Order: sequence, then structure tokens, then C-alpha cells
Amino acid sequence: MSAVWTDGTKLPLNVIRQVWSSAFGTRRVTYLSGPITTGKRFVDWFEETGSRFVPESSQYRDGLRAAVIVANEAEIQGAADLLRARDGEPVVEPASLFVKTWNQADYIELWESFITDHASRILLMPGWEYSAGCAAEYYRAHIEGIPRASIGGTPIVVRDAVAAIRHAI
Repeated sequence: MSAVWTDGTKLPLNVIRQVWSSAFGTRRVTYLSGPITTGKRFVDWFEETGSRFVPESSQYRDGLRAAVIVANEAEIQGAADLLRARDGEPVVEPASLFVKTWNQADYIELWESFITDHASRILLMPGWEYSAGCAAEYYRAHIEGIPRASIGGTPIVVRDAVAAIRHAI
């Protein structure tokens, strides 16, 4: 994190949480979970190309961004737009938020907090099981008793989620 409040809470994490409380109050909304830096697209890219690069290199980062991240973000954002148009209710998705100084743990903390405090349900994009972040979001929703389903609405029970994740790894 680049900065903290005097009480040690992270910026802008705390601010984002306040905005959500301001926007939603006690209302709960749909959360759309999908892979951003990983997922099936990552597995395919890594097997085909990414494994040739040193993970810390600019070639790796640029290739990952071009082949995986941009496409994953566009897919999640497009799906959220369709859900909003179809259902006429808010859908929050992680692909529209980028904080340069954040790492995976920061994003997981933020989205798990959102799920706990504001999600009425979590919908999972195809290939979610290839993403550690999506698996963490699924788990948080399960622990909180929040319904979990595919983007098409089919419930994803724990047994099926575990089987999907095992298959992915």
C-alpha cells in the first residue's frame, strides 16, 4: 500500500468501503466474480507462450496483459452490462477497479469485504475455478451463507465447486 490513515487502515481500501456503504446502505446486490490475471485464458497463454518468459520480465507482464488481462476484464465487464440490462439491478464486478500499488492480497481483502457486507448473491464467470481470487470469493460467499451460482443462474454447491477446482489444478 502506498499510504495509510493515522490509525493504520489502508487507503483507498477504507475509502472504497465507505463509498459502497454510501451507495448501497443496507441493500444487497449481485457480485460478479471472474478471473482477471489468471483463469483458463492464463493457463492456455502460459502453456503456449508465457512459460518462455521470466515472470518478473517486462515481456511476461506485457504478454500477460495483452493475452489474458485485457480479454478477461472485457469479458467480465460485458457480462456485467448484460446482467444489469436484463435484471435492472446493480451488478458489481472487480474488473473495473485497478489500483497500481495493490497486490492480489489487497484485492482479495477488498472483494471479500464487499461480498460479506453487500452481496445478495455471487455469480461466477466460466473458468472461475482456474482463479485463486475467484475461489477465495466463492469460499467467502459460502462461509457467509450467500448464494453462489454460474452466470447462467445454476447454483454451484460446495461439492461441485471443489470438484471444479480439483479438475482445474
